[in-house]
Amino acid sequence: MAESKSSFDQIRQTILEIYAAPSVQDHFVNLSRYLSVWDEKDYASKEFEGIKIFEDLQGLCSFLENKSLNAQADEIFRLILHIFPEKYFPSLPWLKDSEDVDYKLLEDAGFVIKSRKYPDYVQESFRLFQEQFHKANHKLPAFIKEVEMSMFRSNGAGSAGELFRTFADFAEHLDTTNMKDIPWTMINQLAMKLNNRMNAYNAAYLLLKGLEEIRTIQLTPGLRDNLN
Repeated sequence: MAESKSSFDQIRQTILEIYAAPSVQDHFVNLSRYLSVWDEKDYASKEFEGIKIFEDLQGLCSFLENKSLNAQADEIFRLILHIFPEKYFPSLPWLKDSEDVDYKLLEDAGFVIKSRKYPDYVQESFRLFQEQFHKANHKLPAFIKEVEMSMFRSNGAGSAGELFRTFADFAEHLDTTNMKDIPWTMINQLAMKLNNRMNAYNAAYLLLKGLEEIRTIQLTPGLRDNLN
């Protein structure tokens, strides 16, 4: 227990050192090492400590971003994803717990779009997004490589680029409807799967990071908080 508590104290001390000197790379190396040691332990107060560390890391990440220290903020964000995936990717309240994507959301969206006779361009937008999403999810190793090459963006190549463009188009069409959160939720679930089942932490981060390119669509507060 003494060693575990020591790791907890070392983590919090190193976080303070990063605040004071964010350009010192050794602080980040030490933080990663202390987190790994802490994460391997199992004891009664670990859950409480985990909440405190998670909050401290989130605050540090925001501090670094506000200082335009983006490389350092990315490093902290990757540590958050690696050590606390269950806290960064909480289960959305209207979804069952799952390590996979919930295709029923797309089925429900398709039913509503068809039954309410949405315009043909919306139906086509839905079809293309659904097609690209299935393609990415069924060929994850190749998709992960593309995302890690920063292809999940508006001018990206391959499946990642196609998924981004069809996602952006479909999300825009749903922006004023009660289904507006569905495409965002699907991408969030895909990121959860990359992180939690595939151990593709960097790809999960870049997938969510790519969404920042889309700034014209307003999400509901709960979903926005989970994606930020």
